Amino acid sequence: MKKLLLLLREKLGYGANNFFAFATVCAIADIKKGGVFTKENIWVKRPGTGKILAEHFNDLIGKTAARDIDNDEQLDFSDFE
Repeated sequence: MKKLLLLLREKLGYGANNFFAFATVCAIADIKKGGVFTKENIWVKRPGTGKILAEHFNDLIGKTAARDIDNDEQLDFSDFE
C-alpha cells in the first residue's frame, strides 16, 4: 500500500492522501450477487461523488455483494451484506 501511495503522489503531483480525501469506492470489475469484494474488484476513484468514502475501502474487503454490480459503478452501503 505504501508503494501505491508513493506512486500516486509521483503521478498526480501532490500528496496521495489528497487523492483519497476526494475519492469514493467503485467496482473495477463486474461483481455478481454473492461475490466477495477484493482488491481485484473494488478500488477508489475520483471524483468522490459516491456514497462510500475511500477511508472505508479496507472495511469492505471480504464483504459479500448483495446484488450484481457493474464495472465502474460506485458502491453504496446497500450493495453488501
